[in-house]
Amino acid sequence: MDHTMQKLLTSIFFAFVVVFVAALFFPRHGADGKEFGVPFTFYSEKDGGEVNTVGLFFDVLIFLVPIAAILFSAKVKAGSKIEDFEAKLASADPSDPGLTGQGKVERERWSDGHEEFKLHVRQLSLPDGATVDVYVQDTLLGSFTIRHGAGELLMTGEGGKKVPAVKAGEVIEVRYRKKPVLHGVFYED
Repeated sequence: MDHTMQKLLTSIFFAFVVVFVAALFFPRHGADGKEFGVPFTFYSEKDGGEVNTVGLFFDVLIFLVPIAAILFSAKVKAGSKIEDFEAKLASADPSDPGLTGQGKVERERWSDGHEEFKLHVRQLSLPDGATVDVYVQDTLLGSFTIRHGAGELLMTGEGGKKVPAVKAGEVIEVRYRKKPVLHGVFYED
């Protein structure tokens, strides 16, 4: 689960708890002064067994207002990307028919400080268990192992770890035994 989704689900849970507890302590009254029930009671024997539409309206409102507010605030705060770079990976040597594969790289930073570097490769014509290295501008970022022609490298800023900064136009390479097998160029998304 990514950072933004985790914050959103936590916020929704606490909003439900606060709204539910507050509503239990504040019974609602109609215009005539009659109490028309505590939350979540829209059918009442007092009302002659009819559905209390005002109660139903407030019950629905109790759920919808906090959800709308949370979704809006999550989109504005935690979900605001302020930096987004991508690169598509293709064979580094198209003239070599034995060397195939493709992939995608994303480098993102959000306004709340969260950062991620995600690299996914697939259909890579390397043996299972092969270890490949990832370089940006000839600087080693990390390594990962190929399984069934696929693999990934994920770096997040959690725990104080550094996520590499990239710029548009920088070259990324996936190398096997120091030989480039996939390459791409970062662009701003």
